[in-house]
Amino acid sequence: MIQYLALLLALALGALPGFAADAWSPTKWQNTPAWQSRSGGWLAVVSESRARLIYLGPAEGRVNLLYAPPAPAPLRPRGGHIAWLGPQAEWYGGREVWPPPGGWESAGSASVSSSGDTLTMVLPRVANLPVLSRSYFWKDRALHCQVAWSGGKGSYQVIQIVQLPPQAMVTARPGGASGGGFIRISVDGRNRRESPAGSPEIAMRADGAVQIRSREGRAKFGFPPQPLRAVIGRYSLVMERGETLGRVLDSPDAGFDTQVYVGGKVHPFVEIEQLSPRLKNAGKAENAFTVILKPGMRDFLP
Repeated sequence: MIQYLALLLALALGALPGFAADAWSPTKWQNTPAWQSRSGGWLAVVSESRARLIYLGPAEGRVNLLYAPPAPAPLRPRGGHIAWLGPQAEWYGGREVWPPPGGWESAGSASVSSSGDTLTMVLPRVANLPVLSRSYFWKDRALHCQVAWSGGKGSYQVIQIVQLPPQAMVTARPGGASGGGFIRISVDGRNRRESPAGSPEIAMRADGAVQIRSREGRAKFGFPPQPLRAVIGRYSLVMERGETLGRVLDSPDAGFDTQVYVGGKVHPFVEIEQLSPRLKNAGKAENAFTVILKPGMRDFLP
């Protein structure tokens, strides 16, 4: 109990605005090259071989708030922070929505650079598609994750996904005056409205919010843009929407740009997602979308 209270105090002090973060420095993750940075009582580790944030949790490194399988299964995401360009329905000429292009999901970084407080990884080029990069930096104990793209043809949305352990419970708020404004997203790509009573993964709270947790089967839900709050054991993780750079064209997901996926017994993870609007290709200029990850303690979750 005393150790837990000491941990709460250390993490609370580290959460004070303006708390300095360490510079990014080389390290190892599962015996592979990686980079790490601490802010307050929290540690972020970015893997070069998976080209992504792969650990986020207490600085001693014992509790990963992210799902990070040691050996990902074929054609399955490799855990941590996932970033693609969408809409998925337009991949492969609209014929398939899986798997993602290999350079976005199954390849290591093409280059890594650290400048000031920011770590940037550039992903390998994929055919005629834009070049993707992922940048990470701390600000006031929150980890900012920016995905940028340039080049290629057409217009795209940025899909940012964070995979969490299967026991994670996520809280979201349906939109609309009736509190029923959310959709269930089916595997065939069609969005159908689903009431809370119709989904075993959904539980209503007295304040109108819904809690989502993994059950037997797979399910995915879309909500109006908003922060998502996840509880993982005694810890919490908030995923907020940050800055969007580029000319907005439309919303491919009908405005339900905050999404939650639960894998049930099929996939041992939970996914929290933030999708950007579709952005017009700006040629050599950069388009970008940022999400903000705020680790914390469950007892202090707002």
